[in-house]
Amino acid sequence: MIVTWTICKVPISQRQAFSEAQANRIQDLQIAGLIGQLGGWNVEKSSEASILTCWKDQHSYEQNYHQYQSICVSQHLVRYCSTQEYEKIIDIPGQVDEDFLAGPINEDSLMKISDIRVKTGQREQFMLVQQSVWNLSMSHAPGMLGGFFAEEQIDRDRFLVVTRWRGEMEYQAYEDHLQPKLLDWTYGTDVQQFHGRCIKLEQEWSVQN
Repeated sequence: MIVTWTICKVPISQRQAFSEAQANRIQDLQIAGLIGQLGGWNVEKSSEASILTCWKDQHSYEQNYHQYQSICVSQHLVRYCSTQEYEKIIDIPGQVDEDFLAGPINEDSLMKISDIRVKTGQREQFMLVQQSVWNLSMSHAPGMLGGFFAEEQIDRDRFLVVTRWRGEMEYQAYEDHLQPKLLDWTYGTDVQQFHGRCIKLEQEWSVQN
């Protein structure tokens, strides 16, 4: 599965228009190879939107991404927009058996996107620790509904860890108590840069084909 992560910087005055345009344009979205998408606003940066889109394979992505972009990204409403491409390595099981894209979205639903760059020469060690320690610990975190671990297509030392959370209280408990321990235990010698975004999901932006 190919995953694209789009970040849009939206003027505060255009937030509502951007959100409405995003919702309106995806209502009847049917593009070959598009599995679905989730998106919403950065909890800490109210002018930043993140949209995570999942594609069946590389061919589907390359053949249809420009059509998708023309429908779903409102260029005239944003200051800046960037997209990175990743390949999913492994799912992270959570508290529900549903597909990552399929779970219900309500006003408390969150998505955590961790953008990670590893040190030169530490890629294999990082991947081993991620899959054997971090993913296992995440799977047992209360309120973590599921997620996946992905690798960037161009920069092979850059990774995403994406998880969905039932609500803010459960996510905050993880961020305050479990995440610091995991960072110390698993990332200390391997990771050059770790940056996390907490996204408040918008039901109207979600797509599942």
